[in-house]
Amino acid sequence: MRALISASLGLVLALTAAAATTPSPRTTVEAMFAAFDRHDAAAIASLYSADAMLNSSDFCAPRKGPAEVKRTYAELFQAFPDIRDEDMRYVIEGERVAVQFVARSDQGQMTLPIGAFLVVHNGKIVSDEAYFNAGAAPCSN
Repeated sequence: MRALISASLGLVLALTAAAATTPSPRTTVEAMFAAFDRHDAAAIASLYSADAMLNSSDFCAPRKGPAEVKRTYAELFQAFPDIRDEDMRYVIEGERVAVQFVARSDQGQMTLPIGAFLVVHNGKIVSDEAYFNAGAAPCSN
């Protein structure tokens, strides 16, 4: 009987510890935006799952996985060296996080309202879809 109680207690403690170490969806998304503001494409990519899908209004097709996430943000930071995200508003429902924000670049003379819809599972972003007015610009691969 003692062995069963001990094993049960061990399982409860292990599950509690695992839950405590997995960040909430909001924490994961906030970490992504903090890395964005630091222009740290590698840190952003580390928050995405191996099979994550990244989609944006200016993409011809969705991009998949951390390597494509890193490439996407590295190109963005090169094109807009002072880009930053501001005026964050979150709506969170379970693993789903909706964020409304404004991307700004003084050098690029850009003020772009964006709506992003993310799904976070076990502390990793598995889906990220961003919508904004891409104008008449052609899509990019």
